[in-house]
Amino acid sequence: MTATVENLKNEARQLSVREREDLAYAILEEISPDELMEEQMEIVAQRIENVRLGKSKLIPMEEAFRRMDAAAKGSR
Repeated sequence: MTATVENLKNEARQLSVREREDLAYAILEEISPDELMEEQMEIVAQRIENVRLGKSKLIPMEEAFRRMDAAAKGSR
């Protein structure tokens, strides 16, 4: 993340909840669905490549859900 982004995040934290909400919506409105899909597909391709190269491993869906449930319960 660039220093600019970090600075913007720090400044945004100083805003009220309503102002942060307005800012978030304004930013999201600037992103086209095509841009978002393209970026998501790049992430998917990288993850597939990581599995292919042995950098990541797949786990069964049931295990993934178990981990998500445990994480959600731990954050409460």
